[in-house]
Amino acid sequence: MSLQVCSLSSGSSGNAFWVQSARSAVLVDAGLSPRRLTMLLRQVHRAPEQARAILLSHEHADHARGAVLLAQRYGLPLVCNAATFAALGAPAVDWRELPTGGVLALDDLHIATFPVAHDAADPVGYRISTAQQQVAFVTDLGDWTPELAAELAAVDLLVIEANHDLERLRRCGYPLPLQRRIASPAGHLSNLQTAELLIALHARSPRLRSVWLAHLSARSNSPTLALNAVQSALAAAGVVQMQLAVLPRHDPSPWWRAPIEQLMLEL
Repeated sequence: MSLQVCSLSSGSSGNAFWVQSARSAVLVDAGLSPRRLTMLLRQVHRAPEQARAILLSHEHADHARGAVLLAQRYGLPLVCNAATFAALGAPAVDWRELPTGGVLALDDLHIATFPVAHDAADPVGYRISTAQQQVAFVTDLGDWTPELAAELAAVDLLVIEANHDLERLRRCGYPLPLQRRIASPAGHLSNLQTAELLIALHARSPRLRSVWLAHLSARSNSPTLALNAVQSALAAAGVVQMQLAVLPRHDPSPWWRAPIEQLMLEL
């Protein structure tokens, strides 16, 4: 079985992703109540107890709300770095420390973390791979660097935030300090910043890859606005090898599996 990925929820109201291989499965972030997460997993014919671990990118509630209770209820290891665990209050769970920049093997899943720019204790992105495919999750960051682009260059699926449109952010009614926080280098990527990162990835590694636009703001963005902005920027740069989709805010996404043409090349 190839690597499979499903977004259960994506946005400021909660983020969670299911990643499954032939021999293992993990939950990446758990930003909803255990009851809601269990219900969403049932919709895609999965259950929390099937996970080998819960991987946390950082401690903010929209990524960690249900993590501790879910870990306690089902006896799941909670995987994160020490600063994130401390920010959660060092709860009584089976904690597996994964330092930023570290790696972890869970059966046939190879899990690596890398630092990202966001206003949390020690936020990270995740790159999860098998021998055949790689996926990466970078759902909260205010800026990107060439080093980050290098981390993402080889992935087959990139889950990347396209949080806001700058003009709509200015007009959406958020207080000015919140606007500044969102648009800061420790806040969230705009649609155009996301497009610039994708163009940099193409320049480094021009290949077929899938891209899921994640963590869209409900007030300063929209699925149509994000998709059109990123598609237009990619087209202007001559990038045509990316398969773009926008993740649903409250519902599971379709499953991602490696494109058949990629699997054929690997045979």
